[in-house]
Amino acid sequence: MSESKFLLYFIFFALVISLISLIFQYFEIPFLFYIWEITLDFRLIALVGFLFFLYKEKHFSISLESINIHNWNWKVNVGLFFFPLIIYIVVIGVGYVFKLLIPNQVENKLTLVLASLFDIPAIYVFSVTTIFLEEIFFRYILLNSLFKFQSQLRAIFISSLVWSFFSLTDNINFEQFGVENFSVLLFSKFSIGVFCSFLYLRYLTLWVGYSFRIGLMLTSSLLLRSIVIDSDPFFTTKSTFFVAEGWLFSLILLLVAFFVVKQSNSPKFPVISPDF
Repeated sequence: MSESKFLLYFIFFALVISLISLIFQYFEIPFLFYIWEITLDFRLIALVGFLFFLYKEKHFSISLESINIHNWNWKVNVGLFFFPLIIYIVVIGVGYVFKLLIPNQVENKLTLVLASLFDIPAIYVFSVTTIFLEEIFFRYILLNSLFKFQSQLRAIFISSLVWSFFSLTDNINFEQFGVENFSVLLFSKFSIGVFCSFLYLRYLTLWVGYSFRIGLMLTSSLLLRSIVIDSDPFFTTKSTFFVAEGWLFSLILLLVAFFVVKQSNSPKFPVISPDF
């Protein structure tokens, strides 16, 4: 199989899985299953099956060594884990200035924070079956494949958009989800995809995007009202500009992503890729 055919098949299959999961969500058919703390995602299992089929047919091969899985810098990863918190502090500050954020009366604030802190090790380990697999599929396999046919920005745009639709159905409630919330969530997913892609280009390891997304998952609904998760955050708002997945957070993330690449003296490009 040629690389271009593999690329088209991968994107088509990922979008088909997205559509199927959307139908499942509409009819309230579960596609996430849990074994103790381990999450099994039907969408990721389907992608694993698809790649395994290609591997058995000798159309595709991959190794942990080529993913650069041992490239883990604790300082960089810890910094990126706390980076969402820094962005949310900026969002909260702007929201206060424009009086669009209201402090929420949260009971047992200290207990809530401590519980989140104690959850960090477990979430960091067990999210390998979901978040890290997504990083492998979309930031390593798809992005690297696109680089062979597209420019840097176009490859990042396409891979981030495909991942946005793929992951969009995680928490959609069709009864409460209108056009505005849909567009906010889609742009939020897209900005996260772009940011993680630039991180991968900068450090050539998937762990940086993984650490960032773990930190984002733990801090987002804790600090601000979410449009997809029912929580009791520290701050609430009626404006989609200042929700956890809001426009302001996404815009800041995109600006930082381009700034990181621009400040790099020698922008890095993938030197490894899946074998065909």
